[in-house]
Amino acid sequence: SNLLPGAPIYFASDTSTAVVAAHSYAQMHDLPVVSVDGYNISSANKVDRIHLDKDPGWKTRNVSEFDSTFVDLYMLAQSK
Repeated sequence: SNLLPGAPIYFASDTSTAVVAAHSYAQMHDLPVVSVDGYNISSANKVDRIHLDKDPGWKTRNVSEFDSTFVDLYMLAQSK
């Protein structure tokens, strides 16, 4: 980041594929990229984000399924 050189770069996305790509790019270029999602980078189990505006069954989902979405929103709101 230009504002705080060397600080971690927070990456948020609605797909695990994009998160994996960002982490791969960061490793190739020695960049400190961090993210919180429902995906373990070392795992083959991808869990894509829930789109609040596109999921017709959002009212019946377990509240904890939305945790990563709200963590992303909080982190982005607090960023510089």
